[in-house]
Amino acid sequence: HLLCEVSARPCCIGLQGECTIVSQEECSFRKGFFHENATLCSQVSCITDVCGLSGFLFDNVPDQFYRALLPTFMHAGIIHLAITLVFQATILRDMEKFAGWWRIGFIYFASGIGGTMLSAILIPYQPEVGASGALYGILASLIVEVVVNWKIYKSFFLELAKFFFYWPSSF
Repeated sequence: HLLCEVSARPCCIGLQGECTIVSQEECSFRKGFFHENATLCSQVSCITDVCGLSGFLFDNVPDQFYRALLPTFMHAGIIHLAITLVFQATILRDMEKFAGWWRIGFIYFASGIGGTMLSAILIPYQPEVGASGALYGILASLIVEVVVNWKIYKSFFLELAKFFFYWPSSF
């Protein structure tokens, strides 16, 4: 009889959840998630292991609805968070005074979910963080509000200057 030790196991590599059978050293080199207790890729769930959070409530039913809103509250660093907070303390505060917190809150959350969904469709398998979709929704509502109500402003051009100042900094 020939005895051999099986050292290759499933390894989940990358954000796509690609599963390959490799050694633990190869999996570490590729920065993957090594499964010591499984022998086949069909025995592991790479998406759950790589992306984390929680599994599905029901098998084969994608019911993780919170992933549509969660990226709006995550940031890629302190500078990213600071830019978002400056925007919220200036533009969002003025918009909230004018239109009310419930309207601006609805626009913010709807734009955040819409931005996350659009990003998931156009750039699949990439992580998304930040409130960019929500902030662009607020900027769009600012343009609409300034254009519709231009007669009541002291300086129409000052309000548009606010927009053109914050728009490039949101990239």
